[in-house]
Amino acid sequence: MSYANRSVEGTLSYPFGKDAVGKLTYTRDGNQWATIGRRGASKNLPDAFWYTGTFDINLKRRTVVHHVQYSSITAFEGTDLVRSFKLRRNRLTLTIAPSGGATGVIKWKRLHVHALEAVGLSD
Repeated sequence: MSYANRSVEGTLSYPFGKDAVGKLTYTRDGNQWATIGRRGASKNLPDAFWYTGTFDINLKRRTVVHHVQYSSITAFEGTDLVRSFKLRRNRLTLTIAPSGGATGVIKWKRLHVHALEAVGLSD
């Protein structure tokens, strides 16, 4: 997986380093959770971010909405995180709308095909 923010000037930054690790899971019954973390410890930067809740998919708009129930960032709890998605072969790319001038792009590698097919995200 990878996670990068692109500024309006085109500069890339990596909130959890260039070698970030993580896992995104969607279940057949509509639950989801995401974790993203930094390899190794950092004294000045957050080491991980996570949230869990439910989700909805809009295939026409190519968006997935994560309805956050619990998060390592409490301000996210009770909110909806809208992500545009692209699915190409075994890669799922989620794009986070610009916030503060930056667009977030998270790329995930598909591990289990049947799970994505169950929620309507197969290509």
